[in-house]
Amino acid sequence: APMMGFLRERSKGWYNGSNKNVGECHLFFGCRVRDEVLYREELFLLQSSNMIQLHLAFSRDEDFPKQYVSDKMKLKSKMLNQLLQGEN
Repeated sequence: APMMGFLRERSKGWYNGSNKNVGECHLFFGCRVRDEVLYREELFLLQSSNMIQLHLAFSRDEDFPKQYVSDKMKLKSKMLNQLLQGEN
């Protein structure tokens, strides 16, 4: 829930144009199956508006390969390193 508070506060400025110049926002979220994704509709709405990039990992979903958040982060390690080393 704390992350959702952060995203909601950030989205207020995003939609009114006052903070379009903030850095990228990536959310890595993991659960067993896709039906367990908390705040699913809200997260997908934020992603479709390009406010966040959502990276989901499912460890037990039959329709997806078994992955954990750490696996997703390893796949995106170059991008994460650039974000952490950058100015935004």
